[in-house]
Amino acid sequence: MKKAGWILLAVLLGCGGAEEADRKETPEPAASSIDLSTMADPCSYVLEEVCWNVPYIYRYLQRMELTAEDGTQYTDDDGTVYYSTETGVNENGAFRAVRRFAMSQDGTELYEYDAWREEWYLREDSCPVLAKERIRTDLLYQDLIAGYAWTGEDGMSAEWAGICPWAADLPVVDAGGTDTYLIVPRSDHASAVVHRLEDGEAGEVLYSQENGSPFIIKTGSPTSITEAVVRVTEDDRVMDLYLYHLNQPGCWDAAHDESAMNFGSVDYLWTIEDNDRIGKVLCEAVDDLEGLIGRGLTMEEGPHGTVELQYHPCWEIHYGTNHDGVFTRERTYAVSDDYHHVFIYDPVSDEWSECTD
Repeated sequence: MKKAGWILLAVLLGCGGAEEADRKETPEPAASSIDLSTMADPCSYVLEEVCWNVPYIYRYLQRMELTAEDGTQYTDDDGTVYYSTETGVNENGAFRAVRRFAMSQDGTELYEYDAWREEWYLREDSCPVLAKERIRTDLLYQDLIAGYAWTGEDGMSAEWAGICPWAADLPVVDAGGTDTYLIVPRSDHASAVVHRLEDGEAGEVLYSQENGSPFIIKTGSPTSITEAVVRVTEDDRVMDLYLYHLNQPGCWDAAHDESAMNFGSVDYLWTIEDNDRIGKVLCEAVDDLEGLIGRGLTMEEGPHGTVELQYHPCWEIHYGTNHDGVFTRERTYAVSDDYHHVFIYDPVSDEWSECTD
């Protein structure tokens, strides 16, 4: 879910010793053209990629719950070169790695280290289908009146076309730019107006509707500020959305009155669970679960809650029995965002433990 445009996060987060963040304004090169060995600081690039693509890592670093250490270059048995970075905690003045990542020299594969199994595994990008109704449900739950997402440069990307196939025929508002955003008001009772900005104020009307339907707007670019403001109104609430290129992970962002939700960030998208995949992962990790399912145990319907375990965001999954519409929870598990780690909850000790081979 990466946006074109760069910021050297290793510098921003105090890793590498430089004093200022270097903001590049050129678009991201194609993955096949990347060669980390030609970069002055390839491990900082790996850290940036991790922050863009791994949920919560950037948040942990911002909050200083984790810190980042300079990585290394290494070569595996078949001669493939990798560059790594580490995030961890400082204990009594010593750094302890919590999550370690590595990227192939051509920038196409991102790996994470499993300390328990002592092996690296490939982090696979998932591309969930994000229903409009799911966005609206989350907006209502959070009492926000609109959602937005950066979806591509000069048009919706193929990835986002797969995530939101229902957006293919939406109206496109050309507000003078290339950054492409999807706007979703939370209900059919909302109205939306796009104004051209004139001396910082709402001016000419470029688009308006009164039925709360989603739409796409193209405004601003990596090298320019937005030329428009999106005003969404519902009942007596009004929200002004100024979309701009902030150039931080999860924040190709908007200035607003905190009445909007960024559903384009990796921290939001990971929560769109794949129940079939979750169920398969759990059955593979928990020895007796498949047998219990055969005897009537079922997964509680989602959307599921979340829990953070070992600095991994996880879905909290409940299995139990349903009698006359009343679900009784009997077992609680957690599955990490990358489907690699499985945890089981012990209600007696009130503790989580990882299921291991």
